[in-house]
Amino acid sequence: MRSRENKVMSIAQQDRILLAIKRMYPLEYPVFALMDEVGLRQSEALALSTEDFTPHPAKIFVHTSITKLGLKSRHTRGLPLSTGLGNLIYELANSSVSDTKLPREAHSHPRSLLMNPKTGKSWTTQHLLNVWRAVLNELGVDQVRMLDLRHNSVIRRFRARPSKAYIAKILGHPPRKVS
Repeated sequence: MRSRENKVMSIAQQDRILLAIKRMYPLEYPVFALMDEVGLRQSEALALSTEDFTPHPAKIFVHTSITKLGLKSRHTRGLPLSTGLGNLIYELANSSVSDTKLPREAHSHPRSLLMNPKTGKSWTTQHLLNVWRAVLNELGVDQVRMLDLRHNSVIRRFRARPSKAYIAKILGHPPRKVS
């Protein structure tokens, strides 16, 4: 019987979950990949627009997040992407611009970078949570939090560059808030 309390997710377990998301939910995979690779909060990933991405070098600029009250501004931070994720996001950015039903001039604000290509609408936090739960159920994994993608991103980055100031900058925290 599986426990209902949240467990800490190991990096190996996280990699297994991400592979399953990529296989089972390829359209949603980029959201999870960004949360994993650069430690984005779900609300930050969903707030990204096509204008927040530069392809050469591949980088995203995070400056807002989605809250229940709307968009919340944060200080802007530029986050480099791996070549693989950069290419995937580049394809999304180009398809987001060209595949929507309305001409670009009809939009008064930048288009969402991470949206459902079938509907042209942004993913919702509830939808992503449903994807997460379905994959955990399929894999028979005890309940682990989606937020652990962000936490494990910190572990990976700290192993590569053990600087609390650097990690705080990447995550959008003041240096003293990283433990």
